[in-house]
Amino acid sequence: MKRNYITILALLTVIAVLAAACGNKQELEQHSAGPDQEATSSVPAFQSDATLPFKTDTNKVKEPLEISASKDKDQTAKEQTGTEKKTGAGSFDPDRPKLGGIALFEKKDAVVKMLGNPVEQYTLEDEPSMTIYEYDGLHIGFHKDDTVQFIEVSGADIVTGLQGLQIGDQEQAAVKALGKPDSDTSFVYSYNAKDSLLKLDIDPKTETILSIKLFVVEESA
Repeated sequence: MKRNYITILALLTVIAVLAAACGNKQELEQHSAGPDQEATSSVPAFQSDATLPFKTDTNKVKEPLEISASKDKDQTAKEQTGTEKKTGAGSFDPDRPKLGGIALFEKKDAVVKMLGNPVEQYTLEDEPSMTIYEYDGLHIGFHKDDTVQFIEVSGADIVTGLQGLQIGDQEQAAVKALGKPDSDTSFVYSYNAKDSLLKLDIDPKTETILSIKLFVVEESA
């Protein structure tokens, strides 16, 4: 009886040891494998460039778009064009007088083709009679034979074609652009030209150019 008891006790002890050993093994496996499994489930595995649908370059710095630069460049070009248009080039040729790009004795059709239809037109019944075409800052007078007899520039945006001279410039600018006038009387500068006269009206208070006129002068008998 005593032997059987010892045998059973030894068998239980062996079973307990084996159970403990199995438990420690499972705990060790869970301890070693558990964190990796959790990391694998919560954080996606990093894929190399070879497996990605597109390649990424983490060291590449995104370059700024050049839209603004192009816009500034275009804007600068526009400003330069506008300035060039406003100042204009060329000088007054007494032998072939022009004002605002219009030559004396030019035909009406050519003027309309260049400037379009006038804002307003009317007839002066003075002798000789003259038909006036009025544009913004520009007046052109036509003889009855439809040739230009009179041109007046009064708008600051009109290109005069006189070495960049504009309405609103100081009177010194006129002398610099056209030279000393042939006549200087009561704030009117006059320059003689072939069969014509170029006149600049000067504001006596501000000493700035108010208007510029070019008109045909008939020779006295």
